[in-house]
Amino acid sequence: MFRERNSGRVRAGLRAVIPALVTLVLLIGWMQWLVPVAIPDRRAVTTAALGMGLGYLGYSFAVALALWIATRLDHRRVTDYGLVIDGNWIRDFAVGTAIGLVAFVVSVQYARLRGVAEVDTGALEVDSSAAAALVVGGLLLFVGFNLVQNVYEEVVYRGIMLQTLAEGLAERGRSPRTAVLGATALSCLAFGAFHLPLAGPAVAADAAVVGLSFALAYVLTGNLGLATGVHFGRTPLNVLVESGAEATTPFGLPPAIEFVGLASDVEILRLAVTGLLLVAWAYHVTGRIGVSERVYRSTQSR
Repeated sequence: MFRERNSGRVRAGLRAVIPALVTLVLLIGWMQWLVPVAIPDRRAVTTAALGMGLGYLGYSFAVALALWIATRLDHRRVTDYGLVIDGNWIRDFAVGTAIGLVAFVVSVQYARLRGVAEVDTGALEVDSSAAAALVVGGLLLFVGFNLVQNVYEEVVYRGIMLQTLAEGLAERGRSPRTAVLGATALSCLAFGAFHLPLAGPAVAADAAVVGLSFALAYVLTGNLGLATGVHFGRTPLNVLVESGAEATTPFGLPPAIEFVGLASDVEILRLAVTGLLLVAWAYHVTGRIGVSERVYRSTQSR
C-alpha cells in the first residue's frame, strides 16, 4: 500500500512529504522554542546576531537531515536533487541573485511612482562608527542566515518535493507538462503551509504565490542554482522593507522602504519581471524554453 510495486520504494507522495514534515517539526522546535528560551530578548544587535547564529545552525542541520532522509527513501545520491555546486551552479546562482535584485528595484520604483511606498534611506543611519560596525556585522550575519534558509527551502520544496511529485505523476502516465504543473502547484501549496506555523497566514499565502517564481527557475534548469539565487535576490525585502507603522527591520532598525497602501500589483509586477528574466536566461543558456528532463524523469531511467 505504501510502496511502489516496480521499485519497492516508498510511494512518491510520501517520499516528497516526509523530509519536509520531519524538518518542519525540527525547525518549529528550534526556532520557536530553543532560540527564544536561549535568547529571550533579541532587540539588541549582539543578542539578535546570536539568535541569527542559532538559526543558521538550525537550518544547516535541517538541510543535512532532509537530504539524508530523501537519499534513503529515494535510493538516490545527494547530487540528484539539483544541489551540484559546480561552475554552472554558481553562475546560475549569481544570475538568479541579479534577477531577484532587478525585480526588487523595478517593483520599488513602480511603488514609489504609484504612491504606495515611501523610501527613506536616512532611517538606516547610525550615530557612531562602533554602532555602524555592529550593524554591518549583524546584517552580514543576517544575509548568511537568509542564504542557508533559502538553500533549505529550495532543497526541500523544489529539489526533493517538486521533483519527486513530478516523477510520481509521470510514472502514473501523466504527460511531462501535466506532471510538472501538478507537482509545481502541490509543492507551492506545501511551501506556503511550511510558513504558516513559523510566520503566520499572511506570510504563508505570499510564500505560496512567490514560490511559483522559484519553481519556474528550477523547472527550466533542473538544478537549484538559479532558484536559490532568485530566492536570495529577494533578501532586501527582508532587510529594508516592512509594512505598518510599528514594523522594524532586523536588529531594530527602522524600515528604509515602507508601504503605506495596498500594493498587490507591486508583487505581481515583481513576479512578472522575475519570470520574464528567468525565461530569457534559460533561452540564452539552452537555446530553448521548456521543462528540464531532470525534473520529472526518475534516476533509474536517466
